[in-house]
Amino acid sequence: FFVSAIILVVLTQITTATNISPWWFLLSSVPSVFSGGTCALITILYCHVSDVATEEKRAMRMVTMEAALGLGMMAGGVASGYLYAATGASTLFILVGSIISIALIYVYFFVPESLKSEDLQTGSRIREFFRLDLVKVLVRTCIKKRENYDRAIIWFVMMSLTLCIFAMEGENTVNYMFMRKQFDYTVQDYSVFNAARVVIQVVG
Repeated sequence: FFVSAIILVVLTQITTATNISPWWFLLSSVPSVFSGGTCALITILYCHVSDVATEEKRAMRMVTMEAALGLGMMAGGVASGYLYAATGASTLFILVGSIISIALIYVYFFVPESLKSEDLQTGSRIREFFRLDLVKVLVRTCIKKRENYDRAIIWFVMMSLTLCIFAMEGENTVNYMFMRKQFDYTVQDYSVFNAARVVIQVVG
């Protein structure tokens, strides 16, 4: 997310000087594609909560984490529209990049490692990131025969998540333009609409 924010800041600064194709903004998605993006982030959060919380408190901590994520996305979505209207894209992206930097520094220095020392990797982190044997283990885990239709459940969950992400990402790319064309929504209107949509999804 940090690298994506930097790319967005640079591209926004370039657009203030010259007109560039909107396709260039897809560059900011490249780091997320290679690192797993939001799915990897949520997985890491769940793993950390699982490691540090006791069995009695684990469920409550996970619910609290989900609530914090939902509220954060909703508040950020609403605030971003008004900040964009008041300051412009460059300032908004710089602010977002700064907040992400502060969060990164906080996690690095103040959040203790939840893994035991014997489970920590000792080799190069870049080499560990591109290990093909981990991909083989992942595939073997997914195709291994299990009792009670567990293998089928794993595949159905993966397929439903994939379809949800395709639908979500596809909608996100055109939704603002559609709302602007059909209903003459401003950035602030769209931010409020998005927040209302999140609330409706949470409430059900």
